[in-house]
Amino acid sequence: FDGYRVEFPDWWFNIRPSNTEPYLRFLCEATTKELLDEKVAKVAHNMTFELTCLSQYFGKELDASQWYDTMAYSAYLGFPLRLAQIGEVLKLDMQKLKDGTLLINYWSKPDKHGNQRQPSDNPEKWQRYKEYCLRDVDSEVEIAKKLTDKVPVPEWEREVQLLDYRINRFGVKVDTNLAKQAISFWGRCSAELTEEIKGITGLDNPNSLTQLKDWLA
Repeated sequence: FDGYRVEFPDWWFNIRPSNTEPYLRFLCEATTKELLDEKVAKVAHNMTFELTCLSQYFGKELDASQWYDTMAYSAYLGFPLRLAQIGEVLKLDMQKLKDGTLLINYWSKPDKHGNQRQPSDNPEKWQRYKEYCLRDVDSEVEIAKKLTDKVPVPEWEREVQLLDYRINRFGVKVDTNLAKQAISFWGRCSAELTEEIKGITGLDNPNSLTQLKDWLA
């Protein structure tokens, strides 16, 4: 019995025996209510990304304790953290696509005019972007299978992972008024100091490394 995978239009699950522990492993992925079901464990590589995006999509904060992060598993086992690198180390059948960065920059960032590109602007590249996203999911599923078979991750490591997530979600308290005043202060001082340096060095642009090197020589 090597395991079974069952697919539905908007979700799938996989069940198979563990190679290291006496129980069955269950993996599930969905785009619907299963993501909100506390009885369903979710797996992602860098789960913070999925949790942030999906919490925004569903309009509620998802429970991080229902998620398992294969990037944390990778760190625990001494493997690389980046999806592409760990895919190479584990010799995955489904390697991450090499043109992913170019596709992300094209579709996930505004163009030089500040406009968001639409699928109709470049259908061929849009199709490639979808393939890239699907390949990432396939790679993450395969990584999860391989890593969970290596060695069980202790509960304390799991607790550290969740604590790290909560700390990053909470952020750092900042005195915004102080920060704004500091920026304003530097704006005034910067201009004054630049003029003072020009007077000392005689340089047109003392911020130019080339000019400054020549003056120092």
